[in-house]
Amino acid sequence: GQKGNEFVANEKKYLLQLINGRELFNDICKVIASDREDSNVPDALKKKHELIQEVFDAFNEVCKFQEKFATEIERTIDQPADLLKVFESYACAMKFKYSNYIRVHHKIHPLLNDNVQFFKSLQLSSSSTSPVIMGHNSLSFLDELNRPSRWIGTYGLFFADFVKISHKLHRPRST
Repeated sequence: GQKGNEFVANEKKYLLQLINGRELFNDICKVIASDREDSNVPDALKKKHELIQEVFDAFNEVCKFQEKFATEIERTIDQPADLLKVFESYACAMKFKYSNYIRVHHKIHPLLNDNVQFFKSLQLSSSSTSPVIMGHNSLSFLDELNRPSRWIGTYGLFFADFVKISHKLHRPRST
């Protein structure tokens, strides 16, 4: 129904935003890891490259999870029993992927905030060699990194609604 279509549309929009954020994050990780003199990467970021990569890996795991989950939601949105199974089977993985991301993101949050000007200048720099970085001038790198943390808080509301609806629709009718 309408609520199902709304859920699928929100899921697709969120997934697209995650994928765009992942591309941006990947390119920024490459710049931080590069040895180019003209990259102007602050020493603090260079020293924490492995930790930044760990956060990127966790972000990527959230993206991969959402890609699978979105496919299953769209496939089963009109089949209450199957939709309920999807929710039940993905609930634990969702909690793990998102909590892991939030845990590692929390480790570098102060470092990212201390270097916000670098990220802004990188995105606005005409000397940037990355078309992805240049193509995301409207995206704030820090906003993209915070997206999973913000989304999971509201996602529970959608999730809970659909579990309830699925239970009601799947409940055997009494005669």
